[in-house]
Amino acid sequence: MDFKKLVYEEKENIVRDLIEIVRIKSVLTKFDPKNEGAPFGENIKMALNWFLDKAKLEGFNTENTDGYAGHIEFGNGKKFIGTIGHLDVVPEGRGWIHDPYGGEIDGEKIYGRGTLDDKGPTLAMYYAMKILKNTNLKLNHRIKLILGTDEETAWRGIEYYFKKNPEQPVYGIIPDADFPLIYAEKGISRINIEFSSEVHLNNIDDEFLELCKYSKMVGLKFGIESALEEVRDASNRFSVSNDKQKILIDKIKKTGIKTVGMFILAQPTD
Repeated sequence: MDFKKLVYEEKENIVRDLIEIVRIKSVLTKFDPKNEGAPFGENIKMALNWFLDKAKLEGFNTENTDGYAGHIEFGNGKKFIGTIGHLDVVPEGRGWIHDPYGGEIDGEKIYGRGTLDDKGPTLAMYYAMKILKNTNLKLNHRIKLILGTDEETAWRGIEYYFKKNPEQPVYGIIPDADFPLIYAEKGISRINIEFSSEVHLNNIDDEFLELCKYSKMVGLKFGIESALEEVRDASNRFSVSNDKQKILIDKIKKTGIKTVGMFILAQPTD
């Protein structure tokens, strides 16, 4: 079976649908659990309903999990293969040449918030499911696309979803990373370190920066909150040895750091 040909047959539909879903400004406005069916705001509710309504019309089983998340499913197996995407986007920021919620086509590209993170990839997974369903292939497992709505902030949507639906997939695919495939992602450590306004980054010496390099801490950026004791807890889960952690924390203390000036993104090495 020529799946590539089947995908290209859906190209116009995929482009049309991506433009339509990008035009929904699904940015978190306010989290309000008392707002029934729309805990993350009306626009995120609209994006979730858009996806679920489309899938239901095209013959999929769907669930709206109280506006926190939802899923699209087909097949009859006892176990399922799961894929998770999200429909919320970060605020648009500045510097756009095209309308961030316009879904405008310029050359071979579609411009807009969510085209890459994560409405476009989520829609691609949906069409992969649709093609499989329409070919009537015999599958050993159900296939379920879970739609998150709070990935860019606090993951409250997915946490709520799995409390309501504790069944776990036998295999998972996350369409929210570099193409074509990342086998595994161990995580990111976000460490917030506070220091007083008198302390300048120039006071952090070369040895401290070498420790950052050793532990593959790849970002230094001014921020606002958190506390020094978080460094050890966060580092323990990643690649910094206990001895190196102690040196790192001692170095931070010696600079006079107290109250935030940076967060460090640490990528594990093992």
